[in-house]
Formats: sequence, structure tokens, C-alpha cells
Amino acid sequence: MEPAPSGPSVKLAPRIVGACVPWMWLAGLTLAHVAPWCGLAVARTLPVEAGLVLGTPLLLLAPSRHSRRMCTTAWILGWVVLSPTPVALLRSLTPLPAKGSLRVVTLNCAGGDVRAAEEAFRLQPQLLLLQESPSSTQIRALLRRHPGWTATVGPDASILAQGSVRPFVGPDRHTDFVAAEVRLAGGGQPFRVASLRLTAPLLRLDFWNPAAWRAYAEDRSLRKRDLERIVRQLQAAGSAGWILGGDFNTPPDPCVEGALAPLGLRDAFSSAGRGWGGTGPAEFPLVRIDRILCPEGWRVRAAWTVRSAFSDHRMVVADLEPSP
Repeated sequence: MEPAPSGPSVKLAPRIVGACVPWMWLAGLTLAHVAPWCGLAVARTLPVEAGLVLGTPLLLLAPSRHSRRMCTTAWILGWVVLSPTPVALLRSLTPLPAKGSLRVVTLNCAGGDVRAAEEAFRLQPQLLLLQESPSSTQIRALLRRHPGWTATVGPDASILAQGSVRPFVGPDRHTDFVAAEVRLAGGGQPFRVASLRLTAPLLRLDFWNPAAWRAYAEDRSLRKRDLERIVRQLQAAGSAGWILGGDFNTPPDPCVEGALAPLGLRDAFSSAGRGWGGTGPAEFPLVRIDRILCPEGWRVRAAWTVRSAFSDHRMVVADLEPSP
């Protein structure tokens, strides 16, 4: 029997593997969160932070203290580049900027609980976007307690504003969004608003199963098609000046985001978020499924989330400054 190979090459192999594996994990995580391929959607179901935490034990494979320091530095840089959370957490340590001329709040009312909608008024918005909205009768009763407010109520979503709301009816009637032109009571130029709630999310945790990867890819493709349809209808009223908010029922995903490109929007939390941005479920908001998007030319002063006592979603609040 020949003796087992020994020597420097054998001793070096584990060190090479240990040095490479953490970098391979980080490269894979980066690809998963940047590439616009729906086939990678399962890897984007959990936030970047979850992928980094799950991969942290791999840092122990690094063959030296210097290598571990390099990998840890790369981990931190990857977090800063791939997620808005690190900067948002730092912003939360500073005083909240002065309120902008337009405060927008979006909230899923958890099956139409009017108490959730009433709760949102305590944040003093000028524009309120509701999903799983209370009924039109309940909204009318709510507005009687808030003089100067008007609303348009859709099958699922609603738009309420401190001013006038002129609903936009597209060529096709769908239940997943409602749109309107809004003019605030304080004056200024009118702007367009859409409140939406996309298809309920896919809930599978068997990420090791190829069937789960296929299911998540199809789920994201469906959402992309839904958003493309919504954007086409919104463009019929004009492609500029839209505020889009609501329950996307999926975290931000490059596979889906491309559908929004024709409207020229930016994510309020990614631009000026404060604190943790997750909105669902309310008790443990791991994923950021509720969002506010505004025109690229607008200034976002601040964006943050607020726990609701009557909903399984957290509210998203954004202070905006329209372009001159």
C-alpha cells in the first residue's frame, strides 16, 4: 500500500479552502441581491442581514487572524453596499429633520380595520395610502372626523388626502391598485398618486428544495407582470410626478424593480431611511414589503416605520419635498 501523500501541498489545501469559502459566500450573496434574475428570488426572500448572519460561521474557516480581519471588513462593506440598513441605523441616532411640505403614510389595515386608519392620522400626514382598506362607508365616517380631507376608495386600496382627490379610472379595472390626482389644501402643483397591494406572498422555507426555487421565480415573475400592467395604466395619465406606495408583498427585488423604471421613481427609505425598515410582520418585521416611492427629482427628508396597534404591518412614513 502506498503511503498517504503528505507535505506542504496537503497542509496548504485546507488553508486555501478556508480562505476562499467566506469570499465565495459573500460573492454569491452579492450576486443574489444585485442580479435581475427571477431565478435567484429565493435567495432574496430574507434580507441581506440574514445572509450575512448565516454566513458568519464561515469566517472561522479563515486560516489566520489577518485573513479573518480581511473577511470581516469585506462582510461590513458588503452590508453597507447591499443594504440601506447600516446608514439608516446611523441616521436614527441624529435628530429628525424638519417636516417636509408633504408627509405620506402608507399602511395595510389588516382586513379593513378602521382603527388602523384612524391611528395613522396621529402622524399628521397630508397624504394617506391604505391597503386592505376600510369600506367606503367607514372611510366617509372617518373623514367626517377630519374636516378638509377627501378620498377615493377602491376595491382594496384607498387614497386619502388633505385637499382634493380626483380619481383616475384606467382602461381596465383591477382590484390591486387605485390612482388619483391630488391637490393639497395648502396649494402647490397637483401630483399623481397610486396605492397598491400586490398578490399575497409565497411562504415557503424549504430553500434547499429545487421546487421552492422554481416557485419563488414564478412568484417574482408574476409580480413583475402585475407591476408592468399597473405602470402601463398609470402612464395613461402621465408618466411623471407619481407617488407610488403600498404593500408590495415582497421585499425589494431587482427582478421586479425594472418594471417601475418608466415612472422614474426612487425608494424613500433607501434614500433617507431611519432605523430598521422592515414592516412585516409587525411583531418581528424581518422583511420590507411596504414602501413609498417618489419622483426622482423630489427630496426625501426622512423615512421611517411605526408600529401599529391594529395591523400586522408597520406603517411607513416619508417626509417629502416636491421639486420646485
